[in-house]
Amino acid sequence: MLGQFKTFHAFLLMGGFAPYVWSAYGVVFIVVVLNIFLPIQKKRRIIKMLKQQELQEPQPIKEAEVIYES
Repeated sequence: MLGQFKTFHAFLLMGGFAPYVWSAYGVVFIVVVLNIFLPIQKKRRIIKMLKQQELQEPQPIKEAEVIYES
């Protein structure tokens, strides 16, 4: 797993480039998490909004439900 690094500590230091390497991994991780989380959250919000609108609007009467008096 460590490849060219002799110790785990050396792996974490990344040959002196640790701030750049680990911050890049952090940014990528945050972007991936947001790309998963935000669409799910937006879908839930849209569904909730549509359900509220459906409850507020009166339902139109369908032809089959209309009773004609002769």
